[in-house]
Amino acid sequence: MSNDTVKDDIAYMRTLAEHGRKGPIFGGTFLAAAGIVFGIACLVQWAAINGRLAISDRQMHWIWTGAYVVFAVIWLALWFRLRGRRRAVAPNASNAVFGVAWIVNAVGLLAAYGTTTIAASITKTPELLYAFIPMIFIFYGIAWGLSAVMARRRWMYLPAAASFGFAFAVAALTGNPAELAVVGVAIVILLTPPGLKLMVEEPK
Repeated sequence: MSNDTVKDDIAYMRTLAEHGRKGPIFGGTFLAAAGIVFGIACLVQWAAINGRLAISDRQMHWIWTGAYVVFAVIWLALWFRLRGRRRAVAPNASNAVFGVAWIVNAVGLLAAYGTTTIAASITKTPELLYAFIPMIFIFYGIAWGLSAVMARRRWMYLPAAASFGFAFAVAALTGNPAELAVVGVAIVILLTPPGLKLMVEEPK
């Protein structure tokens, strides 16, 4: 095997890899739906805490339960809808990286919440749970940043940077009545518009 042949093979593999990074990304619908459902739930809770809506703590519990149920139903519907479309498109690195980044993001958030809850219980300081809220946006920033680098989508750097910015803003508002409002708005901004953009870019 000559050096020219090896170089040609490497160039060919690199071309395939580059093409894969430019492939379509599915999953924007999930992010858009999550932003709307959970963003609205946060804003409703903020309005209830500030007396703008006559909702008791018990009713608020059911509203959050309903939000999770609604999103679960939407998630299943979207998953079945996209399954066939994914099979019609060749696998690509961009889609794989995006999927892994957001799955790990969800697992990381659950682990962060669990460990923070355990620490708060052991130390009998429930205030520690306030520290979890900024973590949500830190994990968002990591997922968007990783997707931007690996999938070479420059526009994803914007929601990545905004996620870290919101993390600091929410941390600074800890205990402030406006905190939940900022959290709700942030969730909508960081998930719904980028998710809709990915939906537009999906192959028809």
